[in-house]
Amino acid sequence: MMLISNALIDASELSASNTSANEIKAALDAVNSIRTGEGLHALVHEEPASLAAALHAKELAVRNLLSHRSLNGERVAERYRFAGGTGTMAGENLGAGDSIESIFLAWMKSPPHRGNLLNPKWYNVGFGQVRTNRGRIILVAIFSNSRWRNSSLEVNRGIATLSGQLIHPEGIAPPTVSIRVGDNTIYPVSMEPGAKRTKFSFPVPQSWRIGGVVPILFSVTESKIAEQVDLLLLEIP
Repeated sequence: MMLISNALIDASELSASNTSANEIKAALDAVNSIRTGEGLHALVHEEPASLAAALHAKELAVRNLLSHRSLNGERVAERYRFAGGTGTMAGENLGAGDSIESIFLAWMKSPPHRGNLLNPKWYNVGFGQVRTNRGRIILVAIFSNSRWRNSSLEVNRGIATLSGQLIHPEGIAPPTVSIRVGDNTIYPVSMEPGAKRTKFSFPVPQSWRIGGVVPILFSVTESKIAEQVDLLLLEIP
C-alpha cells in the first residue's frame, strides 16, 4: 500500500542514524492509540519487522521514491521473512512527510492504509524511519500476524520439546494452539491464561538429522476458526 507524498527524500539529505528506540516507541504509541480507540487489541513491537522496515526505508530514501518493491523486486512478505520474521502474513504502509503525525493523518484518510492500521489479524508491527537533514521523514511500517516468540528446541532421549511465548492480548484467554511437524499435528502439554511459555513435547521423527533444519507450522484456533500464523525454521540440536 503506497502513499505518494510531495515530501520525497533527496539522497544527499540522508541522516546516517538508524531508527531509534524513541522513534519506534512514538510510532508504536500512535498505532495503538488509533487501534484501541476503535476497540481493537494493541500491537507489540517485532524486531524482524523493524529490521525489514529500516532496510526498506533507507533504500527508498536513496532511490527517492515510495515503492512496495525493493530494488531487486522483493515485496514485503519476502523482505520480512529474510529479516527473520516467522509470521505467515505481512502488510506494509509507506509514507513521507514533515512529521510522524502528518504521515499517520494521511494513512487514516487512505482506505488501504487505514485498513492495515485497523486489521484485527495483525499482532505485531515494526518501523523504519529515515530523517533528512531538513527534518523530513520517510516512514515504513510492517505488520505481521505472528503469534509465536522466542522459540527454543531441545532434544533429550528421543523426545523433542518446542517452547516459546504465545502473543495474545491482555485480559483475554489464549486460544487453542497446535503445531504441525511433518504429517503430525501436536497439541501442547499444558497452557494456561497468562503463561509466559508454552511447551510442546513429542517423539523425535525418524527423518530428523542433527544440525538439519526442520519446518514447524504453528496454528491458533479462536472462535472455532483455525489459522496458521507462524512458520518456524529451526535447527535440530
